[in-house]
Amino acid sequence: LELDGKYSICFSNLKHFGDLESYIKNKDYDNRLILRINYIPVASLFRKICWLEVGGYRTNLPGYEDWDFWINSYSKGHFHRYSKESVFYYRKHNKSMLLECSKNDLVHKANIVINNSQVFSKLQIDWAKAVVGKNADEVIAFNPGLGLIPLTEELILHNKQNIHMQKMQFLNKLEENVKKMC
Repeated sequence: LELDGKYSICFSNLKHFGDLESYIKNKDYDNRLILRINYIPVASLFRKICWLEVGGYRTNLPGYEDWDFWINSYSKGHFHRYSKESVFYYRKHNKSMLLECSKNDLVHKANIVINNSQVFSKLQIDWAKAVVGKNADEVIAFNPGLGLIPLTEELILHNKQNIHMQKMQFLNKLEENVKKMC
């Protein structure tokens, strides 16, 4: 960050230890990828001006605040830089905060989309509103998997499949009713 003033955030590779051992070698920042998955470690460095302009962490998505912060910072013109030589060590154990938070993964991802609606598609925003809406139990909300926000393309495909299934169910019901009448 000291070498190049155009960057506001610097992130590293990630080494898990404890109950899970792994090493994740990151790549340069990709603004499309961060809209899909949080690959930037929570213990990244950022400029104070970035924190102030973004407004810090939002509180409506416990355990996912950092992901929301990275997206929000990018949307406000703060660029991220990858440091190949750095490693963040993260202890993994059976009762970790992230494991507990992942139980509400779908809602947290939906809140990230709603919080940062300026960088997501209308279809993604509609999906997110359906997930957190008052009739969320009645909505079949596509879930691409733990820690993944659905792509617009996935939602289009999912909606086509749902529409096709509903059409087939309607036709089958119609055929059953015609048979009963005859």
